[in-house]
Amino acid sequence: MHACSKEEIKICAILSRGLIGDDYDEFRAGHACKLLNGLPQPDFVYGKYIFQYDSHYFHDGDPAVERDMRVNQRHIQAGYSVIRLRDRLPPLPTCDGLTCVAMNAADRHLTSVYAWARLAPTPDNVRKVDDWAARRLGELVDVTSSMFRMETGGLLTTRSWGR
Repeated sequence: MHACSKEEIKICAILSRGLIGDDYDEFRAGHACKLLNGLPQPDFVYGKYIFQYDSHYFHDGDPAVERDMRVNQRHIQAGYSVIRLRDRLPPLPTCDGLTCVAMNAADRHLTSVYAWARLAPTPDNVRKVDDWAARRLGELVDVTSSMFRMETGGLLTTRSWGR
């Protein structure tokens, strides 16, 4: 499993709440989505739509653009439409089946994501999204089972690692 950021989890919570509804068990974030035929894991799936969150940290530069376009093509060839939420990044080269949405994860209201999910950012929805994101993060990082102790120079140190 590749890493999930708290921003990515929150974005997936917004999409899940807006597109699927009020059922946490249907919340597909944190790379819980598995596709058949060895397709790359998406961030979020809704029917035949794949949503990918592209952070500026991991998706900036020519190698990242080339990798993202290869992943897009595999998903599109398998019959999915791909929506990439591009965090402070330029859109990817255009192709059939791909939509790029400009967004800014530093916008704590995530206005563009709520708009795509067709979810009004009411206090109740925002609270539910925050609750879902916190719950999923807690499920992904079970600190007690991911702790290890290491003796270094007579000092006992403890480090916490996510899965």
